[in-house]
Amino acid sequence: MGSVIDKALASLRRRVRLLILRAVVQLVDDSAGLQRVQVETLAGRDHDSLTHLQPYGLSAVPEPGAEGLVLNIGGATGHHVLIAVDDRRHRPTGGLPGEVRYYSRFGQLIELKADGSIALTPAAGQPIVVNGDITVNGNVVATGEVSDALGSLTEMRGVFNAHVHPENDNAGGNPNTGAPLTPMA
Repeated sequence: MGSVIDKALASLRRRVRLLILRAVVQLVDDSAGLQRVQVETLAGRDHDSLTHLQPYGLSAVPEPGAEGLVLNIGGATGHHVLIAVDDRRHRPTGGLPGEVRYYSRFGQLIELKADGSIALTPAAGQPIVVNGDITVNGNVVATGEVSDALGSLTEMRGVFNAHVHPENDNAGGNPNTGAPLTPMA
């Protein structure tokens, strides 16, 4: 009787032990509705064509070497899914409790900060590009030049500060008014 129970418990122990495995991403196929990945578990076994489940609204393509958890649905080794993938090589550190960060290995970073601000950091030397209209309900402060399709604010200031108008009274001999008394700063 004891050996039957021992066999049943051994099988149960093995299934529980195999429920969750730590794994390293080897390959990613991002061509379908759900990603397919190849991983190697810490036990040294390769698993091909696992589904990589990601949170709704977020899609990331992990690089080889990223780490995740493999769930064996029902403890069966034939039905795996990969979840909770992270990459310690690129993950930004030093965040405060409650902050959220979206990042890539290329250096882009979007931070939802503890003080309520949102910080956007592009990759080195790259602009932040917005496709579509922007509405700002508040002040806009720029520490660099502001330009549109027709020129920059610096160019506009130069034209304004130097402009003159024809004088109605030519008695003084000067056909134009002087430059504005208050230049545009």
